[in-house]
Amino acid sequence: MRQHHVLLLLLLFVLLLTPEPLRAGLIVSASCPCGYHVEGMSLFGGRSNYTTVCRIPAVCGSGAELLLVNALALDSEMLPCSLDELMLYTDPEFASELMGEAPDKGANVVASWNLSSINRTFVLYDVGYYCPRCGKFTLRFHRVGFWD
Repeated sequence: MRQHHVLLLLLLFVLLLTPEPLRAGLIVSASCPCGYHVEGMSLFGGRSNYTTVCRIPAVCGSGAELLLVNALALDSEMLPCSLDELMLYTDPEFASELMGEAPDKGANVVASWNLSSINRTFVLYDVGYYCPRCGKFTLRFHRVGFWD
């Protein structure tokens, strides 16, 4: 019985010293007041593919669907549209025009992924983004969980 308590105490100690849980990619949902909704988008990369895959939300021009593209393969012929038409939701200028300034000034972060290999950080903020259905800047992302 005493050994059981020691193990529990050791586990608690390790958990308290870990600043945050080990994570892989994030799962987010997107919704807009117009009724547009996308659930369970697995963003970024997992433990087994983080060096080759970094999924981020995007839309092709005036396309009516949110999609995920691999930020590490944007020069690929596998893109659903030309690079000129592709709009990435992680680009700050694609966030709400209503904010009046860059979203990184005071907005809450919903998802963030740092790719040191290309010296870039991809961030989604808790602000209104372009909705591919209604065309307004009222689409919001919500963190749902993690994936590996």
